[in-house]
Amino acid sequence: MPVRSLSGFLLLSLFAFWVGQPDRLAGQTTSVIQGTVTDRQHLAIIGAEIKISGPILASEIKTASDANGSYRIPGLQPGTYSVQVAQPGFAVKRYDVCP
Repeated sequence: MPVRSLSGFLLLSLFAFWVGQPDRLAGQTTSVIQGTVTDRQHLAIIGAEIKISGPILASEIKTASDANGSYRIPGLQPGTYSVQVAQPGFAVKRYDVCP
């Protein structure tokens, strides 16, 4: 089976952005990495594995895309993160983001 690409239309529209939510107790700002995983036909990729890693994380964070191909990782401290998206039958994609 040929490997299809999640790129471009992986619309891993890494909406990596500041949420600007102050942590109520510490007064810190946290970030969110969120996006949508789609194929070239803009159809949702359900159950794609999303891994977030970075030097300030104690361990890798894992989640999966939902029925709409969406995922959301809230509560991240400011810094640089590596986002890896994988789904059987598709090429693995990696992105570096700084939310």
